[in-house]
Amino acid sequence: MSCVDLLRQTIPFSKLPDGVVKHICEVSNKASFPKGSYIFREQDDFNGHLMVVVSGLVELNIKKEREIILGYRGEGDLLGEDAFVSKKPYRYNAVCIEDADVLFVPADVLEQVGKNYPEVYSYIASLLSRRLEVFYRETEELPDSRHIPSFFRKRIGEILRYRRPVFVREDDSVKDVAVKMVDNSATAVLVKGRGELSGIITEHDVVVHVARGEGEKAKDIMSRQVIKKSPQDLCYEAAIEMIRNRIKHIVVEDEGKIVGILNILDLMEHETFTYINVLTEISEASSLSGIAAHEKEIVGLVETFLESNFSAREICEIITHINDEATRKVLELCIKEVGEPPCNFCFLVLGSHGRREQTVRTDQDNAIIYSCDEDEGYFRKLSEKVSEALAKVGFSKCPAQVMASNPEWRGTESQWRERLHELFVNPVPDKVLKFSIIFDNRIIYGDETLESEFYAIFKEGMREHPGFIARLGKIASEKKPPIGLFGNFIVEKSGEHKNEIDIKLRATLPIVECVRVLSLIHDVRKTNTFDRVLELKNKGAISPSLADEIIFAYDFILKLRLRNHLELIKKGEKPHNYINPKKLSSIERKLLKECFATIYKIQKETFNQAGSMYVV
Repeated sequence: MSCVDLLRQTIPFSKLPDGVVKHICEVSNKASFPKGSYIFREQDDFNGHLMVVVSGLVELNIKKEREIILGYRGEGDLLGEDAFVSKKPYRYNAVCIEDADVLFVPADVLEQVGKNYPEVYSYIASLLSRRLEVFYRETEELPDSRHIPSFFRKRIGEILRYRRPVFVREDDSVKDVAVKMVDNSATAVLVKGRGELSGIITEHDVVVHVARGEGEKAKDIMSRQVIKKSPQDLCYEAAIEMIRNRIKHIVVEDEGKIVGILNILDLMEHETFTYINVLTEISEASSLSGIAAHEKEIVGLVETFLESNFSAREICEIITHINDEATRKVLELCIKEVGEPPCNFCFLVLGSHGRREQTVRTDQDNAIIYSCDEDEGYFRKLSEKVSEALAKVGFSKCPAQVMASNPEWRGTESQWRERLHELFVNPVPDKVLKFSIIFDNRIIYGDETLESEFYAIFKEGMREHPGFIARLGKIASEKKPPIGLFGNFIVEKSGEHKNEIDIKLRATLPIVECVRVLSLIHDVRKTNTFDRVLELKNKGAISPSLADEIIFAYDFILKLRLRNHLELIKKGEKPHNYINPKKLSSIERKLLKECFATIYKIQKETFNQAGSMYVV
């Protein structure tokens, strides 16, 4: 088969005019590879070409502790599209398992073609999104000898050293417990009462007993707080549970059967101290300065994640875990200063914090719900203290005053019911934009039943006022991406950010708002945008292809924001969300335009689905 015939049958080249296809063939080279030879190897530098398999079969794999096969590429399939986009080294091996012929298309030629035919990059972006999902799913188990972050993809089952769990009875003497621990070289034993797990005893518990002479039986010294995880849970999430609960052991349970006890030393020996140290020191901080002292370490972690090709979703999740711990500690310190609350309350984080999508530095977005009508004074004082304290540890105050220190963002259940009722019956744009952030709430401290009751209130309100969602959908669809009629970026014309685009306002928020509206329509309770998109796809609310495009676009845009924030911090400047498109690579500019095209698609989908509920 000739080169022209091959490309005429290969997407995206098949969408190009014949003359363009012939030109591509004239400047491309074909090479033959015998069975068993490598077209490229993991960590080889980008060879400057996008490759097309002409004939034969190519296997993509990674070989470290073991071999993982990522897939196969046959006639007409593209090779090396990820390196073509990133210009970074290849992340896997491409080995011929049959004799193969491969066409090498020069990247610079394809970039010129892409300027006139953007559908070329649209297809490559969509293909890359699907293949990266496979890559991350298949390689999350592999340790990475070059970087720290493999710890963050490790699952408990991979590092759990199998030790048969040691059990004692509640009425066993402490001496018998100690003998069992020594005989079995165990740092912890599990306590059973009436045939069920009732507690855990650690070496520390036995030492305290000897020192104080308190209690004679296992049930007297055991801890009744037993945290359980499954082998499929992530290691760093187990570390968070240990630090948050001030424990060093977690029970690992698989399908109802206890398979072992995870010791914090199992985690500490496994690749990284930095993350655990940061969380531990924040958790144990006795002052605000102890919380604020770790910004450089956090920035360093994020930089390492970006260098290691972590997805933006993974990076934001990890940052959010640290910010969660810092926020909880601030609340504890402020409550200690103000005094114990007079009634139950819950502290909600909103916006990007509620969605677990925070970048390096972020504003405060929070609210308080409390159960007693007569104690507004206490919660006013507490919320003001918390707002000031959060600002001191690195969370700047929200310019829009979306903080519990603002009376609009704290109150009793009945007060919140009134506010939401007013929002539903009178959804004027300014008010809707201001309060829509509340649909991205997540409880971080306090009484979970209050948050559940709060959710029930706005579910009831939306059911009774379908026009509200229609209005919300219309507003979400109005912020058009900054692309002109001829495909040029629309940038700021003057001022401090001349020739720049606010990537948060013009790209991140339109995706967030549209996905939020679709989630409200289809009763998706999740708050994370990626999780929402996947559930919307699973429910058939959006097409699989649109879901893939949204995930790729949102991840790409978040990475641009993260990288921009890091560069500004390194320069000693305050992070902002403005980027200059001319400072992006040509590939990044094209992909950003594709992301904006995806925003148009989801805005159209949102407008149609929301509008069908009620005529605005």
